Amino acid sequence: MQVFKKGFYYAYSYLTISQRDILLASFPKAGNTWVRIFIFHYLLKFYRREENFEVNFDTLDRYMPEIGNKSIFQSWIFNPTRRILKTHNKNNKIIKKIPVIYIDRDPRDIMVSYFHYTKKSNRFKHNLNFGSFIRNRKYGLEAYYKHKLSYEQHTNIKFINYEDIKSDPVKNFTNILLFIGVEINQQRIKNAIYDSNMENTRKAQLKSSKDYNKQFKDNFTFARKGEKKQWIDYFQEEDLQYFEIIKRKYENSAEK
Repeated sequence: MQVFKKGFYYAYSYLTISQRDILLASFPKAGNTWVRIFIFHYLLKFYRREENFEVNFDTLDRYMPEIGNKSIFQSWIFNPTRRILKTHNKNNKIIKKIPVIYIDRDPRDIMVSYFHYTKKSNRFKHNLNFGSFIRNRKYGLEAYYKHKLSYEQHTNIKFINYEDIKSDPVKNFTNILLFIGVEINQQRIKNAIYDSNMENTRKAQLKSSKDYNKQFKDNFTFARKGEKKQWIDYFQEEDLQYFEIIKRKYENSAEK
């Protein structure tokens, strides 16, 4: 039954998507949630609807829809701003003409964050250690590079780097809003940056429903650290060698 529902959600998502929509795409744990929360806060301020919504992960998932999720049936509340659709799916023929914001991050840090996430989320069942995780075809470095490579030739795409957002959030979030086509207001941007910071994102999870939080074990915090160069504490020498091999393999593929 669950598989049928998911298939129906995906079918509806792709049947109703249009070139007026914008995809917010990334590999898992690359920074998609941070960008979505920022956009949500900014649009709530822009449309003066802050008092109508408590920002938590339930409202985020409901009003910032995702391809293949039941939120796809929810009416977009920020018209005439273009609808923003989250996806972790690879690029495909159906979405080839849809504008894309692609959030990228140092893949080594993605692996660290994704490893912790899959260990604490009830959706995943594996007993991999970190070295095996980064070599796994489904979760690991090759899966990341295949995902990114699928978007490299997209015709209307804005690549945003997580580390760049960390270094200069005002500049990079402004660039995201310009791509979306929203009127820029610097004070609203600064306020939305504050509201979507790590501490406030953790508070937003605490305000979320029991149904949302019970999908994680041991009171897992979705916004775990968000730091740069976490990988230094996790990658052994042989892991770094493997990373360089995979990196060269897919960089060479992109050049062909």
